[in-house]
Amino acid sequence: MVEGESDISTNELLITHAIDAILNAKEKENIMSSISENLLRLRKEKNLTQANIADKLGVSFQAVSKWECGSSLPDIELLPAIADIFGVTIDALFGQEKVLANPSGKIRIVAYRGNEIIESFGELSNITVNIEGEPCDVECRCNLICGNINGGAMAGTDLNCGNVNGDVVAGLGVNCGNVDGNVVAGLGVNCGDVGGNVGASCDVHCGEIHGNVECQGNIIHI
Repeated sequence: MVEGESDISTNELLITHAIDAILNAKEKENIMSSISENLLRLRKEKNLTQANIADKLGVSFQAVSKWECGSSLPDIELLPAIADIFGVTIDALFGQEKVLANPSGKIRIVAYRGNEIIESFGELSNITVNIEGEPCDVECRCNLICGNINGGAMAGTDLNCGNVNGDVVAGLGVNCGNVDGNVVAGLGVNCGDVGGNVGASCDVHCGEIHGNVECQGNIIHI
């Protein structure tokens, strides 16, 4: 991230603050390096230009260049779309997977209008998916409602669920039970105990937190 840039989006600042809260300096350097290297490699494998990627995502090619150089990170709501372009999972963008296929048991949810994937954050915030049962891992581009999750959970907008056995990431708010891993939210967090770190841009209402907390609001233990 280049200090003093005026064109950095709110979500880009958020994801950077969240990584600061969850990772130490060395880990942050490693994950930014992994994302930049993977984006560059995947783009070349697909024979796409930075302008091609930018057009598909509705951003400038300069933004894509910054991601590949490791000077900034993609907006959190763009991660599902980037993964779709390259045919990989979000985990793979972070260097956590080598396989392009959807891992067994993971649910990935996108929204279409006709043959076009809905990319607008405003439109996605008006779409809600309700999953019955207890899924293993879930990546949802819109609002997500479900029970307990036996793995990680990522929602492009709001996330409302039971207990989560992995990490939680939401573009807007998080309302859930206990979380075994880390929690990152674009707005506030309302949950039980957290086994890792918490990063949010609004208030954090949680039980016991075993890691660090970084938020731009109040920290309220419940």
